[in-house]
Amino acid sequence: MRRPPLNKAKYKQYLKSEKWAEKKFELFLLRGEKCERCQSETDIQVHHKTYRTIFNEDLEDLEILCSNCHKAEHDAKDLRKKQEEDRWMALRDAPKEYRPVQQSVDNSSALPGIFFLLFIISWLLFVFFHIEICGIICGVMFFIFIIGYAFSRGRRHR
Repeated sequence: MRRPPLNKAKYKQYLKSEKWAEKKFELFLLRGEKCERCQSETDIQVHHKTYRTIFNEDLEDLEILCSNCHKAEHDAKDLRKKQEEDRWMALRDAPKEYRPVQQSVDNSSALPGIFFLLFIISWLLFVFFHIEICGIICGVMFFIFIIGYAFSRGRRHR
């Protein structure tokens, strides 16, 4: 699911806020006021490694960079994004025989294992704590496990 685009006006307002100033101050106290890549101490900026936590970032989501490294990071990110878009466009436009094969994932074989685990838990609760409903659940789970196991074995051999 894609995240909605960042509201630039709200972001600029946030960068002027007291909350952001405190976050930057805490970051500078922790890591120092120099670029974490080239160690420059001029024109220091704070870079968001991700915008997923914007307005509520952890210090791990932030990086202290000089303006040159910050620009290089965004240029590299833009280039990676463009290359990814170009790759998907090429795959979309490629003849069908050159497209990668889509592999489907069949999770039905995991279902009997889950029912078996529930069966064991219910059986343990019934035996050790004498909880009556667990005895009933245990019987139902065992039945579902047997049916599920037979179903998954039958699907595997088709």
